[in-house]
Amino acid sequence: MRFWATFTALVFLSTGAHAQDKAAEVVLNEYTVYRVSPAASYFTPGSLIMGWTYKGVLRLEMVCKNKVDIENNENILKAGVQQTGLGTTSGWQFDAGATVSTTLNAAFKGNFVDSVTMTVDNVTVYEYSAEDLRQLRKEILNRPGCAEEVRNPRYRMRDYNGGKAGLFQNQRYAIGDVTYTVNFNKDNPKALEATVQAQVTKTFQAKFGLTYLNASTRELKGTKLVIGVYPIWRDLW
Repeated sequence: MRFWATFTALVFLSTGAHAQDKAAEVVLNEYTVYRVSPAASYFTPGSLIMGWTYKGVLRLEMVCKNKVDIENNENILKAGVQQTGLGTTSGWQFDAGATVSTTLNAAFKGNFVDSVTMTVDNVTVYEYSAEDLRQLRKEILNRPGCAEEVRNPRYRMRDYNGGKAGLFQNQRYAIGDVTYTVNFNKDNPKALEATVQAQVTKTFQAKFGLTYLNASTRELKGTKLVIGVYPIWRDLW
């Protein structure tokens, strides 16, 4: 089944990230992983995915999924990157940007939210070798439904937003535990009420398409979510 990414979820992995963070550099540069949206669990390595760029983030739509047990598949290479600092309590932290707090404050007609931060911990990178990837692509394209889907003109390669758009095969991806934390305005007594905080957090979840995460009073959490991929674009097959 095709998955359509939620447009507003893009802000959380956008250029508001701290580029100087060493942990971010390791994942995004050393592993050559593109930041993606949404952060979800189904963009498995080997899958055929539609991708296009928006504000420095690769937006994703599943086309043909490679159903694989990433932990037990012997062909998948694994590299933990906890030694970079991603496994610490501080984690890899992003500011979600002013748009998020502005949207939430407007929804509740008051200054309730100062900011929203996203933290990523316990990151592991999974990947296929180029040889295994080619074989897997042949197997996927032999599926009648997938072969028909791939012929769709909307998946053709083209330039878009200063980057590529079109179909790619996902060779490598980074997964981690993701937490979004709503930082409430301490100078607003109403913003400190637990019931109000829960309402704001649920509104945040709904407005920004984060329904796959577990919600508490101030946080949205998810484990083993894809935070980056390495695309092998169709024109390189």
